[in-house]
Amino acid sequence: MPNCPKCGKEINTLLLYEKQIQVFKVYPGKDGLEYEWIDASCDPEDVGEYFCPECGAILFTNDVDATKFLMGKKVLSEVP
Repeated sequence: MPNCPKCGKEINTLLLYEKQIQVFKVYPGKDGLEYEWIDASCDPEDVGEYFCPECGAILFTNDVDATKFLMGKKVLSEVP
């Protein structure tokens, strides 16, 4: 099992936070603004961030490096 490069704890999973774009219609209502949800989609250029489940540090920002790390392979690009 790999160790987190930030806290040193042994981990076998990562937490993925996917950034999404959400679109709402906004219009005036009787008590202020009203919001109507239209769409949510991931930005293909901004997949997300992979966090250590132990210390919460951001470790990776792409699927390739996260996969290599969890498979015990050497990862060259790490989030500082």
